[in-house]
Amino acid sequence: MGTATWLAAQVVSIPGCEESTLKQFERISINPAQMGGVPCIRGLRIPVTTVVGLVAQGMPDTRIMDEYPDLEIEDIRESLRFAAAAVGRSAEERAALAGQLIESLDQGIDDDAEAAWSVEIKRRLQRLDDGIAKTIPWPEARRRILAAADRDAGT
Repeated sequence: MGTATWLAAQVVSIPGCEESTLKQFERISINPAQMGGVPCIRGLRIPVTTVVGLVAQGMPDTRIMDEYPDLEIEDIRESLRFAAAAVGRSAEERAALAGQLIESLDQGIDDDAEAAWSVEIKRRLQRLDDGIAKTIPWPEARRRILAAADRDAGT
């Protein structure tokens, strides 16, 4: 099943949603086997949320397209329309769609990726056990993440 067909099936199964609602988003793909089912642009690994976030930060379209050369102006516009449509749904529709998207994640498990993550988790745990890496309390981790985000937003 193609990504557009899959998403259409999810949206149509929500009471009050019509398939025609989704057909307007030809540039948005949702594939449970790619990026964890996050809505992306045209099957690329560029999430809609990334594009919407850049626009929200005030980044000009031309700079966004410079940063992501595969993007076209129509991709940016459709990302904004998609976000507006998602937010405009009722709480019940959003909850139903979220539940269906979460359930769909179990359908496309990549065994190679799972194995690679298992190896990486074991490696990281071993680094902790050997004293090479140290954990930090959540408040400190949060402070560092927010500081990094502030630095990135300023560039």
